[in-house]
Amino acid sequence: MNAMQKQENLKKMRLYLIVFLSFFLLLTPVLSSVPSAYANVGTPEIELEHSIQITQNGLVIVNDTISLQNDDAEPITSFIIGFHKDFVKNLDNTIASTALGEKLTIRKESVDDTTNIYWMSVDLPETIEQNEFFNFSVISVFSKLINYTTSEPTIYTAIIPKYPALPFEATACRVEINIPTGTTLNMSSWENSTTYLQSPLKENSNQTASVSFTGTLQYIEGTFLWRDIVIESWGATYSYDKYEIRNIGKDHFQEIECPLPDNASEITGYDDFGPIQTQEKEVDGKKYAVVLSRYPLRGETSSIQLHDSYSFTIKYRLKTSEYTTELTSLASHQIELKEFPTPNWTVENFQLKITFPEGAKYAQATPAPAEISQNLYTQSIIYTITNLTQSNKYSLTVEYNYNSFWSAFRPTLWIGLVTMAVGGVAFLRKRKVPKPSPIPSRETQVIRIYLEACTERIDLWRELEDLGNDLDNKRIRRKGFNRRRRILRQRLSSLNKEVTNYEKRVNQHGDEYTELTERLEETEIEIRQTYTEIDRLKTRLLRGRLSQNAYQKLKEGCDERLRKARKVTEEAILELKRLED
Repeated sequence: MNAMQKQENLKKMRLYLIVFLSFFLLLTPVLSSVPSAYANVGTPEIELEHSIQITQNGLVIVNDTISLQNDDAEPITSFIIGFHKDFVKNLDNTIASTALGEKLTIRKESVDDTTNIYWMSVDLPETIEQNEFFNFSVISVFSKLINYTTSEPTIYTAIIPKYPALPFEATACRVEINIPTGTTLNMSSWENSTTYLQSPLKENSNQTASVSFTGTLQYIEGTFLWRDIVIESWGATYSYDKYEIRNIGKDHFQEIECPLPDNASEITGYDDFGPIQTQEKEVDGKKYAVVLSRYPLRGETSSIQLHDSYSFTIKYRLKTSEYTTELTSLASHQIELKEFPTPNWTVENFQLKITFPEGAKYAQATPAPAEISQNLYTQSIIYTITNLTQSNKYSLTVEYNYNSFWSAFRPTLWIGLVTMAVGGVAFLRKRKVPKPSPIPSRETQVIRIYLEACTERIDLWRELEDLGNDLDNKRIRRKGFNRRRRILRQRLSSLNKEVTNYEKRVNQHGDEYTELTERLEETEIEIRQTYTEIDRLKTRLLRGRLSQNAYQKLKEGCDERLRKARKVTEEAILELKRLED
């Protein structure tokens, strides 16, 4: 009997052991999912401030301020924080910083499928020893979290993380919600209030919440922003900021506020149809250019409706002395950009291009550029950023070599002077005719309009070429490419009619004028045919009927034809201006 009892007990012990081991094996993945930064650390004492700001342009900015005290003997070197993983697809940017503004490294730690939490790890600047305190903030910028009703009045609803997720309990979490100015709170998940105290905050909190309000939003999707900073040979510096935005909200709008540096001057705006109304504005000590949009296809001043896109450019002059310094006399120069202003909405594709003076050579930059381009005597560097937000305080330092005397002796100037001198002598020998009589002021205006139309036509062709390059380099979507190309071609068509109408009146002033207008018309036809040929080559390349090498060789031939045609066009325009003067 005793032997049988012992055998039975032994069986039970084996069974208990199997159950224990099975339970341990099942528990192991759960334990391993806890962020490793706290595997050997006791629970610190934590208080949180969870601030949620919904902006007028439709962004949701979550600012979590963490105050922690290390109550354990084990030092803390990093901190884990997160939110529900469904918000990741709407996350544009996350930054962490100390109370003094020092930037902290933040990186993705893991996605816990058990708790559905997206974890991020923040590296602290110093080790937090036992009984020491430390404060820092984590700012997360989300877009496209706002829905709206189609009925009146419009109710906007933002779906947001209710609390930050932590791998352990926090003493308290104070919530503050800021809805856009001019709107009225309709409902919130915090007892219909904009402030709330959650004490304590349980570990692994991953709830979602909602805030509803009535009013109007300028709900913007920023497709791209291309900022081209051009340093001219004689010292002037200009910035060309090209925007494309889309209205993804129910409320239409016409005024668009675009940020400017404090020292910006000579501010103008234009789109595919020409100049647009632009005004300066200052809000909370920050300078903005306010542009009035117009209907994209008709060119009429009008508001941007739901799903409409609009592109425009703001040009302004920068104070060169505030950005550029001379490192060595007549040789090395440095450009320093610090926290250049960014829009109040997320820019999906941002490109910064710095174009050096003619004859200058790029030396080095921090950070290094994504691309270096060369166009005859002009060199440029290009930076790209995806999902640019106001929290992206991008800055850079660039060095380039440039001799100021080069602008006075550059090859293009000497070639131009020689060409003009030879052409002038030949012209005088060939034709010894009296100087044309002064043209009446009204006819002078006609010639001026004709010249402006010809110049704009050249610019439009160049813009079409840049548009094609942007599509090839995947800096623009096919839909946006087709829309903008249609607009540019419509403008070209109307310009050609304008040029033809004024050409007849310009020709009435003599053979010299007729010869120059005919030359302009010939080069226009050459440019048009060359671009058509380039389109055919691209089609053949895409269909596999042309190799990449053959395409490049034929494309180079087309580029050379374009260069010659443009040169002839510019010379004819200069000659017409001389006759006008």
